[in-house]
Amino acid sequence: MVEIKELRIGNFVKDKDGKLIVVDSIVTAEGEGINAGILYNGCIPDYYQQDIFPIELSNEFLIKLGFKQDIDEDFIIENGRLALIIVEDEQQNWFVRYREDIGMPYMDFNINTPMDYLHQLQNLYYCLTGEDLQYVE
Repeated sequence: MVEIKELRIGNFVKDKDGKLIVVDSIVTAEGEGINAGILYNGCIPDYYQQDIFPIELSNEFLIKLGFKQDIDEDFIIENGRLALIIVEDEQQNWFVRYREDIGMPYMDFNINTPMDYLHQLQNLYYCLTGEDLQYVE
C-alpha cells in the first residue's frame, strides 16, 4: 500500500491486480480516496489507498523512463547540467546519486539515497529538474 501523502499527480503505481496506473487526481477526504486512471486506457476508475501499491524499481522501468545503462551497468539520465544515476548493489538495493556540471566535468554529489519505488524516483527527479520523467512504452 502507498501512503497518499507520498504521491503526486503523474506518479505510477499499480492496483491489486498488478495493472499499471497513473495518478491523475488525489482526494484526501473521507476514506483517503485516490482517483487514478489506468495508463493508456480511457477508463478512469476510483481507487482507495488500500487498493494501490508501489512499483519496485527495476531495469525494465528505468529504461522505459529514459535511463541509459552505462559501462558500469548503472542507469543514468541527463537533464541539462544534471545527471541522475541509479545504482544497484550486490543485495539488489537501489541507490540514487546525482552529478552536476558546474564548469568542470561533472562534480559528483554522491548522496547515495536509498530508493525502493518508482514513485519516489519520479518525485525526486521532479524536485531536482521541475520536469516529469517520461514513460515510453
